[in-house]
Amino acid sequence: MRTWLHQSLAGHPQIHELVGSRIYQGESMTSTPKTKPFMVHRLGNASPIPWTGDVTEEQLPQQRYFSIYVHDTKGDYTRIDGMLDLLRLWLPTVAPVPTENILEVRYLEMSRDLDDAAFDTIQRYIRFLTILSR
Repeated sequence: MRTWLHQSLAGHPQIHELVGSRIYQGESMTSTPKTKPFMVHRLGNASPIPWTGDVTEEQLPQQRYFSIYVHDTKGDYTRIDGMLDLLRLWLPTVAPVPTENILEVRYLEMSRDLDDAAFDTIQRYIRFLTILSR
């Protein structure tokens, strides 16, 4: 799922226009990007979905969260807000993705305006839930 998410973000024309190749997996970052804006994606918890009926553990559907953080130069959230709106509308339309066992992508929430002292940026994030067939 991690590779699918990264490639989907990198391959979207409007996202590429805004951030170019500055899309990072959170755990892989070793330094602060100098050029802004940029995106950071992180996978969250995964767990089985409670299910009644005759199914084995391997057949239980799963749910997995992911977040995308958009960082920009301090002062104006306009570009961040635009990117989050694009993600909110676009990502739920990509499912199903059979190669990743993704049945559905659900928008959950957008964060408040945040400052990131480590990156010296302003930022907001958006969270999604994926429903996986296994």
